[in-house]
Amino acid sequence: MRRSLPQPLRNARVMRRVVIMACATLLAWLAHGSAAALYWRANPDGRVPAAWREDPTIVVLRSGTVANAAPSDSGPPVAPANLAAARKAVRSEPLQASALRLLAQGTPGEAGPLYHLSEQVSRRELRTQAVLLTTALEARRYREAVRHLDVLVSINPAATSELVRSAVPLLAYPEFQQALRPFREKAWVKALVRTAIQSPGYIAYGADLIERLPLDLGQDDSGIQPLLLTRYAERLNFASARALAMSFGHVTAAELDAFALAGAAIDPRLAPLAWTTRNDDAVRGSFDLDGGLDVVLQPGRLAAVLERTTTLAPGRHRFGFSLAADPSAPTAGLRWRVRCAADPAMRVIWEQPVPMDGAERRYAATLDTTGCTAQRWQLLAVAPDGQVPSHFGLSGLTLDTLP
Repeated sequence: MRRSLPQPLRNARVMRRVVIMACATLLAWLAHGSAAALYWRANPDGRVPAAWREDPTIVVLRSGTVANAAPSDSGPPVAPANLAAARKAVRSEPLQASALRLLAQGTPGEAGPLYHLSEQVSRRELRTQAVLLTTALEARRYREAVRHLDVLVSINPAATSELVRSAVPLLAYPEFQQALRPFREKAWVKALVRTAIQSPGYIAYGADLIERLPLDLGQDDSGIQPLLLTRYAERLNFASARALAMSFGHVTAAELDAFALAGAAIDPRLAPLAWTTRNDDAVRGSFDLDGGLDVVLQPGRLAAVLERTTTLAPGRHRFGFSLAADPSAPTAGLRWRVRCAADPAMRVIWEQPVPMDGAERRYAATLDTTGCTAQRWQLLAVAPDGQVPSHFGLSGLTLDTLP
């Protein structure tokens, strides 16, 4: 027969069960409250229930200052209620980046340490990074500035274009260019180069950056190279264009000066110092493996089907080429034209029509480049009206300097 416990012991056991149940209930309520607070802190823009609207962290996050962040200032004035909420949030949860940043905005005398503490807590606080970037630039601490710029681009990719455009003038400082070196593989650094090349007055800085880092443009960025070379050619700086072309293409001066339609002379990355053709709705031009060019020209169209800029030495030169037309297609009219690219007026220094019939023919001509250090070559073609395109091939280009 089971003996019953004395009354005092029975009362103690009951009380212990009651205490455990009460604690469990309290913990469950606290857990529910913490979970709810965490949810609404993660979604402060939603309709926060009244029970959580006074939570200091939610007040801070709903203050609206983060969403309105701009890299150029430290933020709008902080409302007293938001500042009080920030202080309360920091007291309850000291390691909270948004509250620390809000305190920094509201207490200018302590802003510096608070902004840095905010960044240590979380690098993803947009306003904090923007302010620290501005502060570093004002103090000319370029390594620090580039680091903040990289973080801003990573946490706010939509602002990359605007941030890159704002950074272009900083390329005038060699220290800023050097600070970019650890980040040279980043997409935004290459975007910075492109933007600089396309910005009036900054093309030289874009070139400096490519050489200083050095920046490996690679095949993915081949569009940068002709753009940069074209900019130099437009500014009549052909010496720099040649130096960059040889660096880009890893070619020698002799390979760059080769005249045949092969190798470096048709490398699109080296345009305009290499031969280029067109491939659009008017012209379909293609280089072959035998040093030739095949051209299909639509009826009634006029186009430059082959172009290049050279830097021939002053003097007389012998130019040769072979031409063959498709006898079953309408005959196009062809004309070689060479302008002086070193002359802002681009005056014509040599021009010659090319008679063409169905047979393959070899042509030769002499041109004089005296007084012109850079030449712009064009093969112009015009197709007769009708329904059938013109079709012809060019090959065997040669150029010899005459004594």
